[in-house]
Amino acid sequence: MEEARALLGAFTDFLYFPLTTFLSIAGGFLLWLGFFLVGLIARKYEVTFAKRTNWQFLALAPSGILIYTIWQGVAYIQRGKFTVTEQWINYILVLISGVFCLWGAYAFRKVAERIMTKGVE
Repeated sequence: MEEARALLGAFTDFLYFPLTTFLSIAGGFLLWLGFFLVGLIARKYEVTFAKRTNWQFLALAPSGILIYTIWQGVAYIQRGKFTVTEQWINYILVLISGVFCLWGAYAFRKVAERIMTKGVE
């Protein structure tokens, strides 16, 4: 019975700490990659249709998400967690990135919608 508890304890520790950290890091990279690719698509729209799409916001704004993800990986390797100061810095970076990504996506959506409904003028 003690072996089962020790095994379950080790599994629970793995499930709640390293696994969730690795999944968070992978999710951060995928989120960054998704916004970056949408930024490249917006750039193609800008080049093709000669309409300003503000693609730079979609390509560069997710950098805060990428910084958070890299910093989280480094903190996990070095200490196993963020310090309180690191948490505040990274959460603010992610918030700023999110606001700029939202603005860039909204601007691109307006341009794409205008092109799709009215055509190229």
